[in-house]
Amino acid sequence: MDTKAWMDVLVMRWHLALLFIFAFGWVSPSAFGSDYKHEIWTTTCDQTKGFHDGDTLTCVSNSERGTFVVRFAGLDAPETGQAHWRVARDKLREIAAPGTVAECYKTDQYGRQVCRLRSPRGNDLAETMIREGMAWHAVRFVSEQTPDERALYAHLEGEARATQRGLWAHPDPMPPSECRQLRKKHQKCR
Repeated sequence: MDTKAWMDVLVMRWHLALLFIFAFGWVSPSAFGSDYKHEIWTTTCDQTKGFHDGDTLTCVSNSERGTFVVRFAGLDAPETGQAHWRVARDKLREIAAPGTVAECYKTDQYGRQVCRLRSPRGNDLAETMIREGMAWHAVRFVSEQTPDERALYAHLEGEARATQRGLWAHPDPMPPSECRQLRKKHQKCR
């Protein structure tokens, strides 16, 4: 099976999975990876704002969840001040429109909700960000991903690297995790 046909099959699987999720109003804990041990909840972001970088935004929901900060699951975008961070932030701002669905499953160390984000049409926004070279696949959290997500995100990052899309157009982009380590030591990152 060629790459395009493989991608079409994966996209179709995602759409069927989303249909099932939204039809029954719940998500099985096993859908979030084998190490999942948290409550899962879903809400619609009636407004999106506060785009800090390419993987953090504020979701304003008219539901009981109210307003909360989202840390994107599955990807790691350049940190504020890093090369390409504004481009990644602006891309997230473009694709995370009102009506974005947040599937949240844990709170991180900074009090942000860690969520999968899907467009109103059901498209996986992490998939878009990684495919367009706006972010790395966050491999340190693979235990929170389904096997299909792991394979797809790794494939999309490899494709973006090979075609030098987005941040991969730079000769040696610094992973955000390295930047955070340098900043802890009060050093600059690129």
